[in-house]
Amino acid sequence: MDGDCRLIRNKTSVKVGMTDSRRLSLSIYNGSVNMKIFLMLITFLFILLVSVFKIANYDIWYHLKAGEVIADTHNILKQDIFSYTSFDKTWINHQWLSQVIFCSIYKLAGITGLIMFKASIILIIFFLLFRLALVLKSNITLTSFLIILITCMSSGRFYVR
Repeated sequence: MDGDCRLIRNKTSVKVGMTDSRRLSLSIYNGSVNMKIFLMLITFLFILLVSVFKIANYDIWYHLKAGEVIADTHNILKQDIFSYTSFDKTWINHQWLSQVIFCSIYKLAGITGLIMFKASIILIIFFLLFRLALVLKSNITLTSFLIILITCMSSGRFYVR
């Protein structure tokens, strides 16, 4: 039986035994790894589907133009240079960094790039939340359900702006 492999199963692990004394152990956490992976995939697929949609907020065009002006002049806008009714009024541009980032992404990848950037940020945030729940030994089913619920409740704010 030289070179033959045999499969040994217990309740908590799967071991592949080799006749040449090398062993490979695959740890399975109480037999529920497939369920954990399935719940994670469903959760993050749902988040992705909810977060990828065409731009519906028209403020983005202002932010893109402001980002372009900031990038070209290397100065943060301190007056409103685009508005007719409040032209040249002093204001605080607290979104200047996101405007520059959005402008750069738009120049590289267009609207699709902005949508994918937004979806990536949302996925990363929910992944970190999911990971924190797992580190705290939370129930995976409850965690997935709550993250899907939070996604539904916050999806109205998933705009690029």
